Amino acid sequence: MSAGIVPVWEIADAGALKISMQVHRDGGVAFEGATTTAAFHRPLQDLVDHLWYCQPFPDGAVLSTGTGIVPGLDVTLTDGDTVSIAIEGVGTLTNPVRVGQTDLDWLVAALDDPHVRRAHRATT
Repeated sequence: MSAGIVPVWEIADAGALKISMQVHRDGGVAFEGATTTAAFHRPLQDLVDHLWYCQPFPDGAVLSTGTGIVPGLDVTLTDGDTVSIAIEGVGTLTNPVRVGQTDLDWLVAALDDPHVRRAHRATT
C-alpha cells in the first residue's frame, strides 16, 4: 500500500531525498539499504525533461524511477517477507511478498470491474 502521490512542488529538494529499503522477515530485518536521489545516474530534472520531450501531459505525469537500491545476489525474497521503501518527504510504500500466481488472480477480474480492487483491499 502506498501513502499517495506528493507533488514535486511540495518537496523542498527533490534532488537530495533520502531513500531507504528494508526487507522484513520473521520479525527481523533480512536486508536494508539506503541511497539518495542525488546518487541517481541522471539528475531528476534530466529525467523529467526526457519524459516531456515528445509528449505533452496537460494534467501532469507520475515519474517512477525505482529506488536505486539493489540487494546483492545473496538476498532472495521469500513468501511472507514484507518490503518497505521510504522516501523522505514522500512516504513509505510497503508490500507483502507472495509466491505463486493465485494471490494475483483478482487482478484479472479487476480489468473488467474496478470494484474488485476495492473489495480486495478490504480483505487484505
